[in-house]
Amino acid sequence: MARKPWMFIGDNIAGIALEMRPGVTIDCESRPDEKTWRYTPCERFREVLSERSLYFTRLSTYLKEDGDNFEGASPALVPDAMEKYWAKHDLLEEYRAEEAKYGPLKLQTVLVNCWHKREYEADGMWARYGRQEPAIAVVSCLERLIDSMPEHVTVGHVEYVDFATEPFFHAGIFARAFMKRRLFEDEREVRAVLQDDDLIRTGWGVEVGSNGFLVPVKIDRHPAFIALLIGTSSNGFLVPVKIDRLIESVVVGSLDLMEPVMKELAAAGLTVPVRLSERIGRPRY
Repeated sequence: MARKPWMFIGDNIAGIALEMRPGVTIDCESRPDEKTWRYTPCERFREVLSERSLYFTRLSTYLKEDGDNFEGASPALVPDAMEKYWAKHDLLEEYRAEEAKYGPLKLQTVLVNCWHKREYEADGMWARYGRQEPAIAVVSCLERLIDSMPEHVTVGHVEYVDFATEPFFHAGIFARAFMKRRLFEDEREVRAVLQDDDLIRTGWGVEVGSNGFLVPVKIDRHPAFIALLIGTSSNGFLVPVKIDRLIESVVVGSLDLMEPVMKELAAAGLTVPVRLSERIGRPRY
């Protein structure tokens, strides 16, 4: 069965069906041909062509960059309820210590590749990704984006909510990768999301103790997890995709990029339209 933009979280993820994810309404209402854009530096674009892959970034990376420090977090009502529960059992401090230790670490296990949904260019996106050098925009659409991904990747819209009042409980980090605070709503983001299952299975070295908290156990840790613990891990990795299905057209942010980009696309065996960004045009009055 072909995958659709209105997938549930958990489809094809280790055979486990989790809750319906945030944003499922907009997924249902979206057309398969709606445009999606990925604005990227030139070097990253060349990597897409040469490796026939997209770079997926660990969710924890956005806590370090100039981004949303609430990435992967729960709305306020969730920790409020959890703290109230553990306080009744005189375990509030233990709960807080565990969340402080493991909360950010869990974000390392979810990786995202981000797209912007819009029918036309966005000046703000050019400004954000073309600050140091002229950028390139890969143009796709929802249907192409989904079709080009491997089966273990889920594609869906980000839902922008009020973290102070959002009532829903999104237990899994994976589901929360599709939820951000409403002040980022102008991003109109669509994400491709995956879990680092090897890291989850062999990395944590913990189990649930009799009091409900995680306790250490002795295991042979996955090398990637050791790298996370000592701070030497990469911020993500490349995931092979069907780039001939993914790329509908390319928009360049500089006239100097037109010829090189067309040659690079031809070398990769792709025949897609390439055009200059609308930002470059001059008025004729």
